[in-house]
Amino acid sequence: MVHYTFAAFSAVAVAGALALSGIGSLTGRSPQPWLDRLILTQLVLVVCAVVTGVLGPLGGRWPGDPLHFLYAALALAILPFARYLGRGSDHATVRWVLVGGVVQIGLLVRLWMTGGTG
Repeated sequence: MVHYTFAAFSAVAVAGALALSGIGSLTGRSPQPWLDRLILTQLVLVVCAVVTGVLGPLGGRWPGDPLHFLYAALALAILPFARYLGRGSDHATVRWVLVGGVVQIGLLVRLWMTGGTG
């Protein structure tokens, strides 16, 4: 159950990053440093979800779909990678984090869909 809690809070952090990016995009104001803090928070929450999720297969409970492991690896990388791509300016950061956040939400949905015990 802890695994799902970390995943749910990760989704909340992604939603916050999307909201900040959207506001920054509409107003032209930089959402820094709060955007970076939300990205780091989301990353820590995904790492915690991965660590607690590894306990399932070690105990013999595998996810319903092996793609769950691929989606988890991508979920670790997507927002930090989007932030890296937007390192040139605040405007680029906001755009890339918006795109990365949408992809991240899709990954979290796929993780939820593939995570049932098989």
